[in-house]
Amino acid sequence: MRPTEQSSSSAKASVSVSVVMPIKAPAPWIGVALDSILAQTHPATEAICVVDGHDREMLGLLKARDNVEVLVNEVSRGPAYARNRGINSASSNYIALLDSDDEWAPTHLEQLTSALRDDPNLLVVGSRAITMNERGRILGSVGGRARASRSQLLIRNQFVNSGTVFRQDAALNVGGLNTEVRVCEDYDLWLRLAAKGPVRMVGGPPTVKYRVTTSGVSREHIDQRSREAVRVSRRQLGRSLNLPQVVPDTCQWAWERYLDLRAPSAGSKTRKWVLR
Repeated sequence: MRPTEQSSSSAKASVSVSVVMPIKAPAPWIGVALDSILAQTHPATEAICVVDGHDREMLGLLKARDNVEVLVNEVSRGPAYARNRGINSASSNYIALLDSDDEWAPTHLEQLTSALRDDPNLLVVGSRAITMNERGRILGSVGGRARASRSQLLIRNQFVNSGTVFRQDAALNVGGLNTEVRVCEDYDLWLRLAAKGPVRMVGGPPTVKYRVTTSGVSREHIDQRSREAVRVSRRQLGRSLNLPQVVPDTCQWAWERYLDLRAPSAGSKTRKWVLR
């Protein structure tokens, strides 16, 4: 177990960041994602790529890159397991997540580490993201508009997965990402961290480009994410208020019945609710 407490003076002196990227082949935008890491005005200490499932072509591509540490799950275990492995292997005191189909603006890490130096007690900081389709056409933006709080997080996810930097020791102390959560495992982690200390969305323009792929916006996947997001938030709400488990379970049941009744028209509005 690593210590959760960290002195303000040491945090201000050094905010080192390890980037953790889970990769599941095929990953057509992996080169763009890696280039955006190397272009940061606040350089990352290391980039840890966790290949989820052995893929010879992907391994060859990654090993040809400088400053990339490659870990391999011979059998696919899912993104939560892959991220946990990267988090555990990191040498920095902070972790930045980046998915292999997303990319950062050059000032992304500089903006977030500046917030961490200003307030070393923060456990998670996040930036807003621009959403785009597979062809690069801008669709909109996602992420919280104000400083995030645990109460706001219980209502909806404020953070974009590829737009966050968080304390490594704090994440390890709460058990990392829950590998039993099929989707929204990042949301589950933010809620558990917010129960331990302050979290924050930073101001300014979005510094992440979040790619919405066709495989990620099917109606079935949207409904699954929506159901799981409610399940995660209601579970944490029950714990924070010491409610009987039947209360969050009933909320979850009511939301799932609502989704069922809205079919087949749930897609567009449900997607907006999940992504915003």
